[in-house]
Amino acid sequence: MKTRIILTAAIVALLMAALPGLVAAGDQRSAPMQTLPGFVEVDGSQVSVNATGDRARVTVKTSGLEGHYAYTLWSFSFSKPWNCSGGACGFDDTETAAQRAAVGYMVQFVAGHPVGGNGKVNFGGTITVPNAAGAEYHIVIADHGVKDPAQLPEQIKTPSPDGVQIGIILP
Repeated sequence: MKTRIILTAAIVALLMAALPGLVAAGDQRSAPMQTLPGFVEVDGSQVSVNATGDRARVTVKTSGLEGHYAYTLWSFSFSKPWNCSGGACGFDDTETAAQRAAVGYMVQFVAGHPVGGNGKVNFGGTITVPNAAGAEYHIVIADHGVKDPAQLPEQIKTPSPDGVQIGIILP
């Protein structure tokens, strides 16, 4: 019994020593969400990216959305932002396949769900991005219209061209 207690204590001590390394944050960056069009900051909103290796955890807290609508969260990432023109990456850097390859452009679905009547939402998800810690992220909330239970979950898993908010995380 005494050996078991000593062994358990040793394992706990090792785990406690390793815990800071296990929960160590990667590259953490955040920015406010802004409306589209107009780029007006949404009060109390925030998009955050925590990037480590080739993965990035994206979280968004925002408000000002239409209540009872369906929304999705998308990441437009640039894993080689140093190749973008004009200092920050933009859609002019994605017009051709060669340009997209040069800037490491990727579009990925992050999350999607209906929003309650108050227009507030918290989104989160993990994406794979080469050079995640050095990438530039344009995180977009897309509007899919009034929540239609007959169309769910497909309604929140398909692309929508109607972006309503964006958060830009620079490298």
